[in-house]
Amino acid sequence: MIKLVKERARQTALMSKVTVLCALVMSYGGHIMIENPTHSKFWRQDFMREITSIAQLKHPTRTFLLNRCRVGGIHFKQYKFFTTLPPATTDHMELECDHTFRHPPCLGRDSNGASVTKASGVYTKSMVMMIASAIAKNSGHADVVKTISN
Repeated sequence: MIKLVKERARQTALMSKVTVLCALVMSYGGHIMIENPTHSKFWRQDFMREITSIAQLKHPTRTFLLNRCRVGGIHFKQYKFFTTLPPATTDHMELECDHTFRHPPCLGRDSNGASVTKASGVYTKSMVMMIASAIAKNSGHADVVKTISN
């Protein structure tokens, strides 16, 4: 229990620094994109309310969903993104599950004893390229991502 309390305090301290970074980015008119699992307590924390307030001073804010099974994963893990980027720059990322089969649970251990939940926290190459593409689209350099991904 003590370890958990210390870890939460560390994460909260880190997010206070992220809040400052978001304020800096917003101060020069930049954009932000933050991701966490859809049902995470992260979204209800004070720092997220503060980031939202800061961001809304410069840009409209919104959220969208992306399912891991749509970016090379096998699990039904749903990511929620908070962003100030225009919808046209992230429309390629707004992918929810379209499968009719039942996904394996995203918990427990795999056959090698590794944590399935921890492994699902790693971005797939497709997801990384989607994020890079959103940044490139917003800066007018979408052609760069196409070149890199080929």
